Amino acid sequence: MKALIQCGGRPAWVAELSQPAWPLLPAGNRPLLEYWMELCVALGIRDVKLLLGDGAEFVEAYAGEGERWGLSITYGFLKDGQSAASYLRRSPAQWRDGLLFVGAPVFPQRLRDGWTFSGKVEDSWVARSSAGEVTCLLSSAGAALDAFCASGVWASTVGDSFESLGLAVQTLDSTRDYYELNMRLVRGEVVRYLFPGYSAADGSYVGYNVVLPPAAKAQPPLMVGNDCRLAPLSSVGPDVVMGSRVVVDSQSSLTRCVVLDGTYVGRGIEIDGKIVAGRRLVDPESGAAIDIADPWLLAELGTAARLADLFRAVGGWLLALLLLLVQAIPFALLYPLVKGRGGRFSWKTVRGIHGVDVRFPEWSRSPRASLCASLFRAFGLDLYPRLGMVLMGNLWLCGQSPLRMPEEESLQKELPHYHPAAISAADTAEGEKMVGLREVAIRYYAQEHSPMGDLRLLLTFYWSRLLGSMTETAAASVAPEA
Repeated sequence: MKALIQCGGRPAWVAELSQPAWPLLPAGNRPLLEYWMELCVALGIRDVKLLLGDGAEFVEAYAGEGERWGLSITYGFLKDGQSAASYLRRSPAQWRDGLLFVGAPVFPQRLRDGWTFSGKVEDSWVARSSAGEVTCLLSSAGAALDAFCASGVWASTVGDSFESLGLAVQTLDSTRDYYELNMRLVRGEVVRYLFPGYSAADGSYVGYNVVLPPAAKAQPPLMVGNDCRLAPLSSVGPDVVMGSRVVVDSQSSLTRCVVLDGTYVGRGIEIDGKIVAGRRLVDPESGAAIDIADPWLLAELGTAARLADLFRAVGGWLLALLLLLVQAIPFALLYPLVKGRGGRFSWKTVRGIHGVDVRFPEWSRSPRASLCASLFRAFGLDLYPRLGMVLMGNLWLCGQSPLRMPEEESLQKELPHYHPAAISAADTAEGEKMVGLREVAIRYYAQEHSPMGDLRLLLTFYWSRLLGSMTETAAASVAPEA
């Protein structure tokens, strides 16, 4: 027996939730596809074919070759507008030994605790949509199966409902169906399904690496995915399904909600009876969706961006430590000399990492040129105190010019990403000439930033400083010092 699951197509309500394909839509913090894979294992099916369409790369990356479930997964493709029946007709002989067919967004609900399947599939079970189309079919070999593989039409007089098998194939036609499925799962139905990697206590299912301070309130029943953070004075539950990588800020309250992966819920937000997908808020009853423009209220936390930021944070910290050690002796020798000639650090209040205001050093050169001042700047020693701020976790090594507070607070609210740094484009030789373009550079970095981009910025900074200071050094070496 084989299984054929049509993973292509993305209904409008699935698109509203910003999901690449319906099989990856999480139900109880697990993709719908995983429930079908577990059902295949329970039915003794090992050969699974996934028909891909929209979001093909995401489905294939998740399912792989099926080794996670002990299955053998292969893939086929359907063009837009093609039905699964057309794929079945290509080689009907390969399905004659029995077939589990899934042709729409549906969920295999187990009707009782401890459900198991014993024996062999020797009959036919069928589920249909409200329009009469076959959404799910489980059948052994027979003339009816041959006819279905040849035409895509299942005789209405053949087969039983899935209830006789202890299952109910629930069609998901709307956000309301999806929301109600999650509410059933969090209220206790989830115990009927495998739930590896989660600890459960008193109706609370909590993943790993979850920060739940004593001052935060978590009221069951609820599900919390992996790598989540609840801030002090936040409240979650009851009846909340929270995905992985979700951050709930302080004084926020979530009840009867489905919060999808990678969502930030801002401070003081109250959400009840809604679906939250990044910055999108969806009403499950009407399907109405609204995108919240203010990132301090709702925002999306992308996986790739978080991994890249982790790499940038660790790499930047190590580079800052190395630069701090290498520049320690030159700074100790040159700083007293340039300070004696009028050079000094001025400290301004800026917005640092995690929204914390910090004192930021800016170097003011003496109007009198000198060899020491040129060397001090050429080696980037005017940024030396900022490296210590990187080690303290107040700044990134490379990124945006820190925003001055409170003058530029409104600008920060408009940025999708804010990475205040010790070294920015404004610190390069070219950056000094960017009169009026500082804000442009800040906005550009918010959209286009990467570890390689930071490395280029770091190299550009030191190289431009050396080249830009060569003229000053040469002039100072031949001119008598006042």
